[in-house]
Amino acid sequence: MTWLIAGGLAMYFEAVAIAAELRDFPGGSKALAFSIMPTIEALRIIRWPADRLDTLGGYLAYHNITLFTFFLALYLGIQGSRLIRSLEERRDIDFLLATGLARARAAWIRAAATICALLLISLGLGLGTAFALEISGEPDAMGSIITLLAAGICIVPFFGLGFLLSQYFASTRVASGTTSLIIVIIYVVGNISGKYEWLRWFEYLSPFSYANRSRPVVPGFGVDYLSWIGMSIIGLVLVAIAVRIFAHRDVNSVAGPSLHSRTSQKGRRSREIKPSTLTIDMLWRQRIGLFAWPMATTIFISVFMSMMPGVIDIWAKFDFIEQFSLSGFGESVEEQYLAMVYEILPPFLAGYVISQSSIWNAEYVQGRFHLLFSTPLSWTSLLLRRILVVMVISQTMILFSIGAVVISSEIQGSPQYNLGAFRVWAMSSLFVLAFAATNALLVLLLRGRNVTQILSVYIGAAWLVGFMAPYLDWPDWIVRLSIFDAFGHPFVDWPSSTNFSVIIGMILVGITATLILGNRMSKVD
Repeated sequence: MTWLIAGGLAMYFEAVAIAAELRDFPGGSKALAFSIMPTIEALRIIRWPADRLDTLGGYLAYHNITLFTFFLALYLGIQGSRLIRSLEERRDIDFLLATGLARARAAWIRAAATICALLLISLGLGLGTAFALEISGEPDAMGSIITLLAAGICIVPFFGLGFLLSQYFASTRVASGTTSLIIVIIYVVGNISGKYEWLRWFEYLSPFSYANRSRPVVPGFGVDYLSWIGMSIIGLVLVAIAVRIFAHRDVNSVAGPSLHSRTSQKGRRSREIKPSTLTIDMLWRQRIGLFAWPMATTIFISVFMSMMPGVIDIWAKFDFIEQFSLSGFGESVEEQYLAMVYEILPPFLAGYVISQSSIWNAEYVQGRFHLLFSTPLSWTSLLLRRILVVMVISQTMILFSIGAVVISSEIQGSPQYNLGAFRVWAMSSLFVLAFAATNALLVLLLRGRNVTQILSVYIGAAWLVGFMAPYLDWPDWIVRLSIFDAFGHPFVDWPSSTNFSVIIGMILVGITATLILGNRMSKVD
């Protein structure tokens, strides 16, 4: 339901904004497509393909549908990783099997339900796209629905991949992280495979490329039903293999030898929960995240930095630099580009904090929350430790990212902007602290009830509002609801006093309310 509502609304508002941009651009839609194509080509590692950008269907397919397919693939891969393993972690698998249902049958039922949900999500996104095109004056209902259905069907192999990998990992988080990493690599390499002759073979391995073969929403493109059939078969084969492995292994175990499983079990036997060592224990439990989040953020920013010379040349060639200077994002071309690069950091930080909220929520659902309070531990102590862990990992992300920009700038001979980098560090740190405090309050109030979904929807909406508001003439108060607006553009300048007050207010209200309510509420329901 979250995907249907949020995705449909996002598709609608984005389409309206894009239609306005195509309509109002000097010289018309063809001039717009011609002017942005060099930049899109330079940044194809992020999003590709880009066809018929002079039409609403083509622009929407590039700007929205491509990313929706990618995020849906990540969601599906994570769902596959959690399909059975999450039940085992929560010990709910015992209740399921106590009904007399065979393990293989139970796995197939859950897999079928997930795939049906995927088809409904794809259909809902297709209907949202169709409605958006209708409102914008370029109706194409069937093209919209078929394009999004193709996207959903062709990424089924990622679900099977996640389910299969989860049989070899004792932790849902490790299985989900591994699956997500593979999906990101396939997506990124697939985007650039057409650019290099020696890499074209990779297109035949990427489910994304098969999804792109069915884009009737783009004028001049048709449907490839063989891709639908082929990807469906591959996905079901992977699911069948995973089901067979699950049916023949022990419950709460892994298929084959698992260093992770042995290490985790050994760690559980050798460590007991003590308030004095709780912070270290929290960091140890997230040792993979301590490595993965900073590395992912740093790699992504490093990729952007590697493209800086080429993009700057394109901006200079097409006289974009003067236009960007008027926007207020710095005076020199390097400063403008770095300002854009640092805009990537807040979504990564928000994603990390949401993942922490998921961990806090899971601790309550799985009973670890109650175990913690069986020790001499207060609410204040627990909250401060959680915030400290968040700040340690987020600081690693921030400093690694700034370091990547500084090193890349030095290698390329670009000027250093030390004050801008300091502002980014300071505001990013406050951003994390504000969002973490708010998340802690929500986790306390909701206690296991869809906290992650609510926060994810908010972050997605907050990110989109900043792009859509200028095109749709929305009032300023709507933009003010976005935490990204409060973050501002610190590389260029400090945020306004109002935005700064919002960040500080979120920190104070979140921490104070969590402490007051936490000490008043029962720790055991």
